[in-house]
Amino acid sequence: MGIGVTKITKATNGAIVLGCGNEQDREKFTEAAKKELGNKYKIEKAKEKLPTIKIIGIDKEDANMKDEDLINVIRQQNEMENIKGYRRCKINEYIRIQQCYKCWGFGHLAKNCKKQVICRICGDKHEEETCKVEEPTSKKEKRKRHIVDERTRTTR
Repeated sequence: MGIGVTKITKATNGAIVLGCGNEQDREKFTEAAKKELGNKYKIEKAKEKLPTIKIIGIDKEDANMKDEDLINVIRQQNEMENIKGYRRCKINEYIRIQQCYKCWGFGHLAKNCKKQVICRICGDKHEEETCKVEEPTSKKEKRKRHIVDERTRTTR
């Protein structure tokens, strides 16, 4: 078929997500898949996510501004020559990271988690509500509390 597939991943809803090298490869693959699979499966182009930003240090009165007004202010900012009465705010890209509150791993949610429950207080294999430890006391307990994934030694 000669199509450049760059990645294959499974989405949280069970769908398979394929990444193609370019738009022509995506169209070729879509046509071939529809021809081969027919109406058995839904094949569609993924919706592109718009970048999200976090504005730090904004006044409360400015924070109550409507989204459209804020967008217009940002769009018009480069057209201004003499800027007076403005505040400089730090802007960061906001990337939401999924974290499971069952096993404390990353990249999935508790409703889809197949791993065993891990207590966020002590790190043992039980629900947080049934934990007898108020605050870890020993170094081993403190270290254990922060280990999320034994295999990768991911900590929190």
